[in-house]
Amino acid sequence: MTALVLLVNPNDFRAYMVQQVEQRSGYQLQVSGDLRWHVWPQLSILAGRMSLTAPGASQPLVTADNMRLDVDLWPLLSHQLSVTQVMLKNAVVRVTPDIAAAQPAKNAPQGPRNAEPSAPSTGWSFDIAQLRVADSLLIWQQPGGDEYNFRDFNLNLEQDARKQATLTLSSSLTRNQRNATVNLKGQLDAAQYPHRLSRQIEQLDYALSGADMPAQGIKGTLSVQADWNADSQQFALRNLQLTANDSMLTGQADGRLALPQRLALDLKASNLNLDNLLTDTPVIAQPREKSNADSPLNTLDLVLKIQADKAVWRGLPLTGLAIDATNQRGLMMLDTLKGSLGQGSFSIPGSIDIRQPVTHVSLQPELSQIDIQPLLKAFELPESLQGTVSLNGNLGGDTLSVAEAKRSWQDSDNKQNTQKLLRP
Repeated sequence: MTALVLLVNPNDFRAYMVQQVEQRSGYQLQVSGDLRWHVWPQLSILAGRMSLTAPGASQPLVTADNMRLDVDLWPLLSHQLSVTQVMLKNAVVRVTPDIAAAQPAKNAPQGPRNAEPSAPSTGWSFDIAQLRVADSLLIWQQPGGDEYNFRDFNLNLEQDARKQATLTLSSSLTRNQRNATVNLKGQLDAAQYPHRLSRQIEQLDYALSGADMPAQGIKGTLSVQADWNADSQQFALRNLQLTANDSMLTGQADGRLALPQRLALDLKASNLNLDNLLTDTPVIAQPREKSNADSPLNTLDLVLKIQADKAVWRGLPLTGLAIDATNQRGLMMLDTLKGSLGQGSFSIPGSIDIRQPVTHVSLQPELSQIDIQPLLKAFELPESLQGTVSLNGNLGGDTLSVAEAKRSWQDSDNKQNTQKLLRP
């Protein structure tokens, strides 16, 4: 090893590395400064600042302050370079529209129609057996969407010749006074990358905290089989198992990230504690002086189905909870919202419209033999009555909150407010 280090100059491989990257992927590799050997505990080539850029792109896909290439010893005897692992430290990884290769102009010259077709492009090909990214930044942005900066980004990926990989990943995100951290272990099938990816997430530990979150935050685990189609910007989640605080859910989901965005959720829960997942004021309950224009629901088509054996909402122990709802760019329809409370039952279909600056709510509650005292406590009313209540109503109001419901919601048929309806 000492003789090789003395006799072989790692800078001799610079042009070869640049050429191989361009031939295999079309990307342009730039490495600044001299390359030097590092012999313990692994024979490696150390490099300074590097970048990897698609042809014609305005920003590089990857830049890093330091790069380490772990190499095999024996191929060096014949002056050949065999890289077993690439390690990047203090890197910036961009997954944004401006890292894509420049598209040819519409009026660019074309070859003759009878010319031999060129080989199909497979996009970026990652052929390194091992990749490590440490103490780095991941910048992610969809076309026309917001930019997200994932800090403390650490990735360890190992793959075989069939592009079957194992990976571990950890990162954190801070945005709009909210914090998120994730730690992931899983398997990755990259045989059809960049067009398709399949991932088996064996375990994902997460924690959420900050604005519009419960005081204790939300934390839990997730396991799921995920498929991603980059051509259509669609994803599918199967065999989903999620814990969030003391809630446990299973189910599936699919959707599309490209506009118009779409999400379909079908979940079942043995226990769903909404009090530990929601703040006192729901996210859609905006004060009158604020606008709903920035709500993500205005650009999302949503289909939501939830069944919960047991659930808790504002201290009310619910059983057999069923929710079947849709959202079409800000207009939410509650086709089904029903369940049981004690010996009684309830059904509250309706709609919630946030397409205007002020949220408008319209509900048609049907209560049958509901115990009055826990209901009064949930709505923060004096617990001075006992008995049961049954009613049919057609309620409407602005702003979805308990305080607003007590103060100004109206029954459109009888012109009564909700406080009168709650009186036996």
